[in-house]
Amino acid sequence: MSILRNSIRIFFFAALFCPFSANAGLYGFTEINPYTPEEKILNIDVPPKEVTNFRETLRHNIEMLSNYAYHRDKDFQIIIHEGQELLNKSLWEYHLTGYNDARAHPTKAEDPSFLFKFKKKKYGANDVIGTPTPEYLGNITGIVLNKIYSLKRNINPGLLNSHLKTITFDLCDSPQICMDYIKKSVSQNILLQIGSDAENIFRRIDEQFLINENARNIFKLSDAKNILYLDDESAFKDKYDFLKQLRDTNFDIIIIRPQFHNSLAYTADEVNSLKFKKNGTRRLVFAEMNLTEASPDKYYWKKEWEIGKPSWLRRLSFTNPDSIITEYWNDEWREILSRHFKSIVDVGYDGTFFTGLENHKYFEYQLPLE
Repeated sequence: MSILRNSIRIFFFAALFCPFSANAGLYGFTEINPYTPEEKILNIDVPPKEVTNFRETLRHNIEMLSNYAYHRDKDFQIIIHEGQELLNKSLWEYHLTGYNDARAHPTKAEDPSFLFKFKKKKYGANDVIGTPTPEYLGNITGIVLNKIYSLKRNINPGLLNSHLKTITFDLCDSPQICMDYIKKSVSQNILLQIGSDAENIFRRIDEQFLINENARNIFKLSDAKNILYLDDESAFKDKYDFLKQLRDTNFDIIIIRPQFHNSLAYTADEVNSLKFKKNGTRRLVFAEMNLTEASPDKYYWKKEWEIGKPSWLRRLSFTNPDSIITEYWNDEWREILSRHFKSIVDVGYDGTFFTGLENHKYFEYQLPLE
């Protein structure tokens, strides 16, 4: 433990010389494009006759993709980023059912609040979030929750008792705090990636802590003891140098974007080469994929696209300067997702890391039901 403590101290003081940036590209670390004043003033002249269940459609997208992957590879695994609200049917969804019933059958609709209380009673008084969504839960293997320790976040007890592996990305501002977070993560069997500044936590390989290094083969996410997630290769000009540095690590889990600099896809041989730690044992390699945002730097982007053209490109991302939130239930967007996901499965990744699962809140904000 003294070696780890010294490594943390060296890492921390070295990081003090790195410029700080608020842009980590993930929910929980920053809000780059916040709500505009116009978006905060809701002015709905005519309430829509029916409102989409934004949470259920997002669940369906994940179920659609995971079912395809499992058909191709029964060992394929899926990690979701945030989206804890999707694990259970929420009060918003019960209210939505009541709203849609009232609009469709104004004289026969039941009170959605009553429906929620009935369901809550039926499934137990301790079920504070709502009815579980078993089909959705059955399609995912792990969940990432940002800043569990620094924000002292409450985790749904049902999540900790479920089959899902819990992962957290966190920041610390002193060696002692780093050590405290690491000790907590080990005792709670939570995978932790930790750093002292938001800019480099997902960018630099050589500045990542290797917690609980081991020489065991890892075939399941539940067996992993440590993790490395990189969503920015800007520190590397050459793809092969990036791959070499990844191969020279002993992390149990590696998560990368499927294209180097969003332009050069990794080959099946390159992905396979990452599946072995420096010590020779097996690890898992995941590809990142955003389910709800389109970006001009992606290969599928068309030069004439902009917000509103096509209509399913809705507004700038809250966390990425250039990405655009999509109507992720739109068939055209779903076709793009399907093709992109197929390319990930074809190359041979062990799984995917789905991001963008918080964007249902943007659409719900347009018609509050709670």
